Amino acid sequence: MHWAIIPIILSNIATNGSDPILAIALGSVWAASGAGLGVLFKTKNAQLKEIAASGLIPGLLSGVTEPIIYGIFFRYKRSFAYAIAMSAISGVIAGVLQVKATQLAGGIFTIPTFNPIWGYALSAAVAFFGTAALHWIFGFGEEPELASGKAEQKGSSEEDFKTTNVDTVITSPVAGAVVPVKDINDSVFSSEAMGATVAVDPSSNVVKAPFSGKVVKVFPTLHAIGLLSDGGVEVLIHIGLDTVNLNGEGFTSHVKDNQKVTAGQDLISFDVEQIKAKGYDPVVLIIVTNQNEQQHLKKYAVSNEQVTAGNKLLEINNK
Repeated sequence: MHWAIIPIILSNIATNGSDPILAIALGSVWAASGAGLGVLFKTKNAQLKEIAASGLIPGLLSGVTEPIIYGIFFRYKRSFAYAIAMSAISGVIAGVLQVKATQLAGGIFTIPTFNPIWGYALSAAVAFFGTAALHWIFGFGEEPELASGKAEQKGSSEEDFKTTNVDTVITSPVAGAVVPVKDINDSVFSSEAMGATVAVDPSSNVVKAPFSGKVVKVFPTLHAIGLLSDGGVEVLIHIGLDTVNLNGEGFTSHVKDNQKVTAGQDLISFDVEQIKAKGYDPVVLIIVTNQNEQQHLKKYAVSNEQVTAGNKLLEINNK
């Protein structure tokens, strides 16, 4: 939603030399980073610590919070609520102190570009440390479905669905050409901050299950889907860059949350040409979000290689 206010911020800076909106809006970035810090020190789950740390660093350095959004907020509603509350307080402080920005960027290194500096530093500290403190004092909820590689379903027995500690093969969900990760036009994905990533420029229009397992989350805008394999591996399939802005236009889901799926089953259909016509990159991203140090990951995909749905992309073996 921040894209809606960026033109206003740019206009303010261009015409007045400064802008009062950005300092208020960035409270959410500091709060998200604080959530990463809070989870990092509160959780005892090694995998979740890795997710929190990988989200905390880009949040602090550049204001990039997608790893926190995908890795923590989508799993822990209480954590999201903490961040909302503290970012609101931070915004009030920045507004009352009339903090203004002279450029459009976030992160710890941009603090000197706000005026007054102490006012912005205070609002940022409240959001960051306040959110972290709430996590530490009150906790952030029960372990989510993905946190430890174990799936829990209300009303379902262990026999209905349970993960096993076995090796997992991840196949391509679409046909197309493998894109070098460094060439992905998004710093969050190209840096693999969310986990090991393979990108495919699709030539087909249906995302298929890359393994047998369970659908954890179909995103409301249908541009992404979270999966959990029978071997306990979490995978996020993200269709296109910034395609969340399409609000589901051109996407059709064939599955629902908590549904069991088999390898090769249709998950989401999408209109490649429509995505391109709207000005978005249709690249399909396959991201392993919970690999831990006890596992060895091997990539089989080679840059520019043509793959079909079902071709092996990744293999995760327990050491």
